[in-house]
Amino acid sequence: MENSSKVDLEDLFAEKSLARIFWLAPPFCSNTFNCVVALLTFFLLAIFSVLHICVPSLRDAIKFPFADTFTLWANAGASLSGTILGFLIAGFAVLCTVLRPETIVALAKMRNERYGLSELKLLFVLFADVFAQYLSLLFVSILVLVFGGKTGPAMMLGEQLAKIHWMVPFCLLHLILTIWGTWLIMLVLSLKSFVYNLYQSLLLGLADAADDLQRKSKPSVTE
Repeated sequence: MENSSKVDLEDLFAEKSLARIFWLAPPFCSNTFNCVVALLTFFLLAIFSVLHICVPSLRDAIKFPFADTFTLWANAGASLSGTILGFLIAGFAVLCTVLRPETIVALAKMRNERYGLSELKLLFVLFADVFAQYLSLLFVSILVLVFGGKTGPAMMLGEQLAKIHWMVPFCLLHLILTIWGTWLIMLVLSLKSFVYNLYQSLLLGLADAADDLQRKSKPSVTE
């Protein structure tokens, strides 16, 4: 981390869309624990999917209710994303209130060498990154609720694909199960990292305010 004597205000407005901010954020795999848990989840779901597809006895014994499962996930995703987005807005407001102007300027002058961003911009990018992820979850959940279900357009598409071969929609459903299930776990892990970053940011603001108060309360030395 290096310090700069000048605040680059133009750099704060370089990104013109939420998508660009999302790609600017630190990658998910930058956290080893998150990456390990996500990969473990993916492999477990993938192994189950492969066995359920390839082993007829298992396929007959376990009648997996894909439509009900995806509808349940969509309802949970819509509810979770709405709650989390409200929490993020509140946390964002609290952070902006706690940080003093002097602290903001100091963070803007510190450059994070790992990500090539100022500490101030990195802090706000982390906020926007979680916003983008849960907005994506909300969008996907609403799409599933609108087009999915047992009588929706997705079921009609599955019936048409089944005319080619019944394994085509069956394999596609397992692929969606694996990817979507892994993504939900990744979102929870991202939220865990975000809460920690918010905690550190709030502590930074409180520590800076306490330090400033201590400096002002020190008796002046008269010669």
